[in-house]
Amino acid sequence: MLTIEELEFCYPASDFTMRIAQMRIATGSRLALVGPSGVGKSTLLNLFAGILTPRRGVVRVGDVSLSTLSDQQRRAWRLRHVGYVFQDFALLDYLSVRQNIVLPYYLGSHGKLQSSWNDELDAMVHRLGIAATLDRSVEALSQGQRQRVAVARALALRPEIVLADEPSGNLDEATMRDVMATMFAYQEETKATLVVVTHDLPLRSLFQQEVDIRDVMVPGESS
Repeated sequence: MLTIEELEFCYPASDFTMRIAQMRIATGSRLALVGPSGVGKSTLLNLFAGILTPRRGVVRVGDVSLSTLSDQQRRAWRLRHVGYVFQDFALLDYLSVRQNIVLPYYLGSHGKLQSSWNDELDAMVHRLGIAATLDRSVEALSQGQRQRVAVARALALRPEIVLADEPSGNLDEATMRDVMATMFAYQEETKATLVVVTHDLPLRSLFQQEVDIRDVMVPGESS
């Protein structure tokens, strides 16, 4: 269960303020988070991931209150439990595609790659259509290929929570459906919680639940 209670968040030197009295996302949900640009959807994902912390209030994942953890503890928790597809991909250009995908494995101190994990990774990159790019530099990839690498990295450690910020934004329709099918298949197989920010109307119909962020925010308290 992802839970927010009496949350208040603001950015330094900004007029933006987010206040949410209560929000709950059940474990194993497949949820589309919608709303106009600039209202705080990406901010909410970052709060659920422990990348940002609220000025006050509670962000809880299961029994873990992220607000009480140190930066180091939140980072360690995130590496173990969260897969994140960033809107700007957040790939490292000086690493190869393969190195970008396995980076969370090493950052999480998992040690030497196991053959079973390599087999799963191989199957996933083939489903995403990026198997031929594994030894290329990220700099050599198209935007759509970068997006698929970001999805592969997010799913690589089989996280319990997958957060995705516009994962179909740089893809043509056919590729978008393949990528989302991979994410949905992963969610169904693992019973992970999947929260996706999207403006894509056809895509929104594929989710079990849709939440407009304006419906959970305290009215008139953000800009």
